[in-house]
Amino acid sequence: MIQIRAGILRNLKLEFSAIHKDIIKDIICKNSMRTILETYAIIDYMEENNFFNSDVCIDPIDPSFILGQFAGQFLKYLLTRYTLEQIYVAFALYIDIGIIFIPNNNLDCWKNVSNNIGFKKENYVRNKLGEVGIFIREIDNHYKIFNFGDTTIKLNGKPDGVIEYSYGGIYKPGTVVEIKFKKKFLCKSNKNDDILQIVGYGVLFGTDVLYIRIDNYNNINISTYTYRYILEIWEASYRDIFKNCTILDKLFESAKKDEASLKKLLQLVKNTDSS
Repeated sequence: MIQIRAGILRNLKLEFSAIHKDIIKDIICKNSMRTILETYAIIDYMEENNFFNSDVCIDPIDPSFILGQFAGQFLKYLLTRYTLEQIYVAFALYIDIGIIFIPNNNLDCWKNVSNNIGFKKENYVRNKLGEVGIFIREIDNHYKIFNFGDTTIKLNGKPDGVIEYSYGGIYKPGTVVEIKFKKKFLCKSNKNDDILQIVGYGVLFGTDVLYIRIDNYNNINISTYTYRYILEIWEASYRDIFKNCTILDKLFESAKKDEASLKKLLQLVKNTDSS
């Protein structure tokens, strides 16, 4: 099974080669593949810098505490290339020169950055809507399971809330709400960026979605996506998305036991350009 978020559906619909490396990282983390990839990245870095053929005089160390839960797997791989002494010396050198992260591949920089401006704008929208009788309540994460060929895909999503009450009943209770802060003036292009995320929320919750955009000037634009329209877009899009999910799922599975697949996965997060 592979897990994905509604927020990355737009990028996942692209040709596989055009998927941004940050989207690959997102899916890696969501599917508990980060540790194994980081471990291989250490070895990849050491091989690129010739650590295993070093003639430096240094006390060897057992690399197991660095390789963690994958020590057995990676030691077996390394022993097909180097002697045990070379391996122990290489990891001693790695520790001795003080490397605490993997250079040049951003594997150490996957933490989300808090979007304080976006949160403030979102609260502004909630307050303004409350003033005119539209009340939004928080909602928990939802997920839905899909079977696509022999791949099981778990789609997750947590929108900004749902309509609890609206004056005059202009919006149905339970309608999903997604609020987006756009730095640039409201325009069609940045609206299109969010459509598949909105569609994902509609599919997950089986309802209409109220899409609210706010810009730097506090201009607010509200659009309603009906569930019927959402299903039309989903029907036209999900096969491309799920095809890429299948490619990644198979790569994740083979990477757990195949060094060539691990290397391919590492290259995806190191070298993929922005779409």
